[in-house]
Amino acid sequence: MNFDLKTLELTAAATEKCDLLVVLVPEGFRPGQDALSVLAAHALKCGDLKAKAGTHLQLYLAPAVSARRVV
Repeated sequence: MNFDLKTLELTAAATEKCDLLVVLVPEGFRPGQDALSVLAAHALKCGDLKAKAGTHLQLYLAPAVSARRVV
């Protein structure tokens, strides 16, 4: 397995082709118009994700995201 650690803007991260994409959502997150921001904002609004340490949400084949899995 190959692992690459990259610092990407959310727009670039959404187009990164990989098996797993890990996205950190900080407290005070302000969503943009990109696919990952929209997904994170919706999950926060619905209460499925909290912007706190130790919480996570797993996504598989999320629309408009090139990665197969997003955590």
